[in-house]
Amino acid sequence: MREVKFLSMFVLLVLVGNVMVPSGAAWANDGIKKIRWLTYTDPRYVFSIEYPADWQVIPRDDKGIGGTVSFSSPDGLAKIEVGLYLAERTGNTPLEKWTAQYDAVTTSLGPIDFQIKAEKTILVGGQSALRREGISTLTEFKYVNIPFGNTVWFI
Repeated sequence: MREVKFLSMFVLLVLVGNVMVPSGAAWANDGIKKIRWLTYTDPRYVFSIEYPADWQVIPRDDKGIGGTVSFSSPDGLAKIEVGLYLAERTGNTPLEKWTAQYDAVTTSLGPIDFQIKAEKTILVGGQSALRREGISTLTEFKYVNIPFGNTVWFI
C-alpha cells in the first residue's frame, strides 16, 4: 500500500505543479477557480490517483508492452499517463541501463527523431528513480521511471 500512496502523491505533484492537495479537498488557484477532485482506482494493479473532476479518464489499456491509464485536460493540451512496464528488470540492473534497453527495443523512432534533452536520477519515496525529458517528431515528453522490485512504473 505504501507504493500506492506514494504513486498518488507523485501524480498529484505532477498534476498541480508541485503543490499537494489532501484527499477530498479543493485547491484555490489564486482565488479564481476551485478544482474539484475525483479518485480513479485501478482494478488490476490496485492503485488510486486523484485527478481534477473536469479531466477525462481513458481507462487502462493492457495492449502491447505495458498497461496504462491516461488522464487528459479538457482542452487536450495536457496528458498524464500512469502505467507499469511489462518488461522485467532484475534487481541489479541499473535503472538507466534498463531504460536505455527498453527504449531501444520499444521505439521505432531513430536517434534523429527521438532525443533525450535531460536525464536526472531523483529520489522518489526514498529510492532512486529516473526522470527524463525529451522531444520526438510527435511531441515533447517528460517521464519518471520508478523501480519496484522486478517491475518499473512510469508517470
